[in-house]
Amino acid sequence: MMPGRLKRLLISDGAKICDAMRAIEAGAAEIALVVDDEDRLIGALSDGDIRRPLLQGARLDSSVCQYVNRNIRAVREGTGRAEVLDIMRAHCIQQIPIVDEFNRVVGLHLLQEILGAAERPNWAVIMAGGRGTRLSPITQTIPKPLLPVAGRPILERLVLHLVGYGFRRIFISINYLGYMIEEHLRDGSSLGCKIEYLRELPLALRIFAILLPPTVGSVTNPSR
Repeated sequence: MMPGRLKRLLISDGAKICDAMRAIEAGAAEIALVVDDEDRLIGALSDGDIRRPLLQGARLDSSVCQYVNRNIRAVREGTGRAEVLDIMRAHCIQQIPIVDEFNRVVGLHLLQEILGAAERPNWAVIMAGGRGTRLSPITQTIPKPLLPVAGRPILERLVLHLVGYGFRRIFISINYLGYMIEEHLRDGSSLGCKIEYLRELPLALRIFAILLPPTVGSVTNPSR
């Protein structure tokens, strides 16, 4: 989020409900962040946090102090996209403030922006069919692309990076324990893309196909 837009959604702990409503409207992020005089994060107010007290009789000039959500989750600068997305999913939230080492608000992650980079027309292909023999015996029961790194499978991280750069259609070439990859990533909708799978032939069959005489191969062609 750009600094100017971020500044518009910051309000003080002593602000009025009408001030919070203006901040939510101006910031266009469905949230207002409550900060102290040095922009240190205190909490947040969503549309729902404001709507509920109004329905219960609060006035537009009432202080927001008692309605602030002070248990809001924030992340430090430099936190990776995958970790931010994990937090959003785990807590069913669409906004996460970014704070510096002094808890000052320096940014805001928005779910639609994490998954909504400018779409590219290109397709992307990820090769994920290898057996991972050098990592045996770990890979005897799980394909190498699904091995977790910092709590998230390698392949899922790659997909998220591609989505972050605007790729929306991704082909994943699978073979060894490929069904586990399909079961984990499915159609990709939960990651903001469409995933399709290319099923590799085992090496022995590929060699056989290369060595197969053309005359024999032509028999299997239904167009002849």
